[in-house]
Parts: sequence; structure tokens; C-alpha cells
Amino acid sequence: MNTLGKLVILSAVLATSPVLAQGRGGGGGNAGGNANIGGPAQGRVEAQGSINGNGVNAETRTFGAARAESRAAEAQARTHTQGRNELGSLNAARASENAQTNAAAGSRVGEIATYETRMRTALAINNTARREAAIADARRQLAQTSNKPLTADAITQLDSELNIQGASPRLGAAQ
Repeated sequence: MNTLGKLVILSAVLATSPVLAQGRGGGGGNAGGNANIGGPAQGRVEAQGSINGNGVNAETRTFGAARAESRAAEAQARTHTQGRNELGSLNAARASENAQTNAAAGSRVGEIATYETRMRTALAINNTARREAAIADARRQLAQTSNKPLTADAITQLDSELNIQGASPRLGAAQ
């Protein structure tokens, strides 16, 4: 076949390719005038997805700055109610029992396990001054290894997760 014949065939293929690509319909976007906006996922959206949605069928649709403010307020409320804003990476205290058993000493879970052991040992000390010093030392050590200043609120949350009771959260807390 000569060059002119190849060019004619190539031109014919290129001219019909948009038609061939749209021929099936229902593909991506709104090709073929698909009136079912949302497609097959419409019936599979979970409850949280419906709440967070801002699509054309959303009951409370917002735009621009109002939408951004609404989403920021929702995120802040979730963070506050989950108590994760103070702990950060120390949320590893919520690790499963299996994870705690198999944690490497230098891992966050391992550091928390060391803190828990040191706290339980400190709480068993009868001398008040020595007990308080040991508690403060355990907390300062955790703050140093986790590279996170421990506030009284974070200590309260962490000790609650670990079921550690009887120590003031102010001992060893960052000011």
C-alpha cells in the first residue's frame, strides 16, 4: 500500500474515533446524555457519605466560604469529641492487645507500654515524694521519647486509656 492509501485509512480512523468512543454511552461523565446522575453508586452511598455530600441532590447544599466553614466546624467537632486532638501519635495507646504484646521497644506502642510499666511501678511506691518524682519522671521520659509535650489534658486522656488511676495529671505535665 502506498503512502497516500495509508493516509486515507488513518484519516478515516481518526475521523470516526470520537463517534466510536461515545458509541457505548453511560461511560464516564455525561456521555450519551445519561440522565442518571450519580450512576450505579447512587444506591450504595453510606449514611456518612450522604451527610457529607454536597451534590445536586443534597438537602442542605452550601457553596464557597460557607461550605469551607461548615466542613471545618464538622472536623473540629469530630476531633474534639474523639479526644484525639491532645494525644496525637499517643493515640497508639488504643492499640490492640496483640499489637501491644508484639510492639518493638522504640515504636510508639512500645514507648507507651514502657510508660505504663513505669507508671504502675511509680504508683506502688509508698513514699509520697518518691512516688510523685517517679510519676513526673515517667511522664517526662514519654514526652522526650515521643517528642510531644504532654499537657495535663493529654495526660488525663492517656492515663484514662491505660486505666492508670491515682496520679495527678499535673505531675510531669508541660507548662
